[in-house]
Amino acid sequence: MNVDTIDISIDEWKYKVKTSDMDWLILQYRGFQQLTAIVDEDIDNKTQLLKIYHPSDFNEMYREVIYPLEDKLMDIDIQLVDVEEEIENRMTELK
Repeated sequence: MNVDTIDISIDEWKYKVKTSDMDWLILQYRGFQQLTAIVDEDIDNKTQLLKIYHPSDFNEMYREVIYPLEDKLMDIDIQLVDVEEEIENRMTELK
């Protein structure tokens, strides 16, 4: 799987979320949900493999392998929440 990303500042991201149309927001929402599931599954699988193959140095290996994935997951979750909140705000405004 290839995933392309564009690095933008937090302010640029917030502006894009606020000004983009609903179709774009929904695409982002679905994409972030899928990425969250993929990274979460990757963390679970790698954690299990570390327990099996590196039980003696599990903590050290966990820090090296899993912490970077958890950081990535946190970044994705933050963006997912931003998109969810904007969708909710727009839906509330329509009522």
